[in-house]
Amino acid sequence: MDINKRDIIISIVTTLIILVILALVILVQLNKSNKINNTEAKIDYYNQYQQQRASEGVTANDAVASLEGDANKYYTVKSIIDSFNTYISYLNSTISDLGLIVPSGEEEQALQEYRQDGLNYITNMLANNYKTKYSINNENLYNLLKNYSGKSYEITDMYVVRDSEYINTYFIYGKYLNEEFDYIVVLDKYNYTFEIYLNNYVKDGKYSKDDVSTMKTLNIEKIDQNDNNTFQYKNINKDELVKIYYEEYLNQMTNNVQEAYNLLDSEYKSIRFKTLEEFQNYINEVIKVEFPRKVSTYKLKNCENYIEYVCQDNYGNIFVFKVTGVKKYTVILDTYTVPIKSYEEEYKNANDSKRAQLCLNRFFEALNNKNYEKAYNYLNSSFRNNNFKTVEEFKKYVQTNWFDFNMFSYLNLKKDGEYYVLSGEIADTILFGSYNSESISKDFILKLGNSIKDFQISFNK
Repeated sequence: MDINKRDIIISIVTTLIILVILALVILVQLNKSNKINNTEAKIDYYNQYQQQRASEGVTANDAVASLEGDANKYYTVKSIIDSFNTYISYLNSTISDLGLIVPSGEEEQALQEYRQDGLNYITNMLANNYKTKYSINNENLYNLLKNYSGKSYEITDMYVVRDSEYINTYFIYGKYLNEEFDYIVVLDKYNYTFEIYLNNYVKDGKYSKDDVSTMKTLNIEKIDQNDNNTFQYKNINKDELVKIYYEEYLNQMTNNVQEAYNLLDSEYKSIRFKTLEEFQNYINEVIKVEFPRKVSTYKLKNCENYIEYVCQDNYGNIFVFKVTGVKKYTVILDTYTVPIKSYEEEYKNANDSKRAQLCLNRFFEALNNKNYEKAYNYLNSSFRNNNFKTVEEFKKYVQTNWFDFNMFSYLNLKKDGEYYVLSGEIADTILFGSYNSESISKDFILKLGNSIKDFQISFNK
């Protein structure tokens, strides 16, 4: 009996062992099959699009370059260039520039280590074809890029050639300060890898931003991964895009006033800032770049040939971006000099009480822009003649009695015949919400006109 039990147990164990071995064999075969299938799929993915186009008589060489109009793709490529320039800054910076804390006497060694790291990163990001063509080594790479260390790079144009479903070639035209320097970046969207070609390759290849037909595929099939050439796609929402435009333009106002002036809407510039000097004075008086600024609110409107982004920052200043493409925009710095579609529509669709508020807001916008003449012209003529015979008198009154940047909080609004009485408090925008904030109670009497351009205001002094 005991012998039979033992035989049964041995039989069961043997059977289980056989089943386990069979299961392992099946798993190994399945794994091999999957690897084969994955490899085949990968090859198919790389060639599928080209095969389809070839059957239609079209090849990668027929792809035509166009300005990149997708913000996510644009800023994905820009982030690659930004990262590349971070490593360029390793090549020729000081301990202070790099923000390093190093024991005395070890500064030079630390800088040499950073320089070598920078060269390693840059080498990994460069295309193998580029490195071969120019016999790249650490010495010639350092000499080629050292003068751009620490300099900001501005992209002026970005074109894309969609070589295939997975390979896109970007021609990037831009400059370090006033020196032109162009790049080519190829993205492998299957492996999420990239490779970079530098300015000399662009020039030698005669890839000209003035002739789109010169921008052709480099016939790259795929880009193998290394430690420094992978990317992730950006996901830029409208909030982030508005913030980007705002911060980029503030940066231009700070570091390149001429470029900021060039970006102004032509009609607006001809009326509001006829000279660069007038624009510079506006920046000095109104923008005051030493103040921390950010977008408080914004709205957008899709117009026929552009998107209109209207931003108001934390000092009440208005920035209107008329966007025709990614980083392709002109700028307007108020809502009253030239028509702004979103404001015109808002006024048109509002009831009279809301219109009165919109008009008073425009009065304060002119004051915050130090455009005292515009605010002065909004005053009721009788009130103006009795209290402020000149713009200078009005300016002196505002500067003495109100604040540098003013915001109005509405407490009450009532109608008195053809006039609206808007009661509230004028507060100092800069100090608003702080323990030493101040405010002034004030009643404004406003008469609407035929449009938002021709209202009349008076107030209790």
